Amino acid sequence: LSYAASTEQDGKYLFNRVNGVNSWTYLDSPLGKLVAWFQERGPVKGMLVLSFKSRQAKDGMIRPCESFDYQDIHWGMLLGLGEFTVERLEGPGVDFKRGCYWLPSIFGRHADFGSYKLRKIM
Repeated sequence: LSYAASTEQDGKYLFNRVNGVNSWTYLDSPLGKLVAWFQERGPVKGMLVLSFKSRQAKDGMIRPCESFDYQDIHWGMLLGLGEFTVERLEGPGVDFKRGCYWLPSIFGRHADFGSYKLRKIM
């Protein structure tokens, strides 16, 4: 199982989750299986970092880190092709949009493909 921790650094609120074999679920389709193979083929290490502008956690970016040192946050090739976000949605409950925006340097946040809604259930 995974666990999480948070800290503040360089004016940002950082929330991290330790990577593990049960870190993600994937769509049961050829594309989902390809993405699962691509992301899970190597050894499990490091953490996933959600970087927010403030503790209100309204608009965050998702960044992988191959160690447990924030200096090693990985920007990688895939992150040049896509911008992956966690955006707090207005309204009752705790809902977020997990944004997947492709070719952001060209389209900004208009090429939205693969995004979905996250809901806290407790």
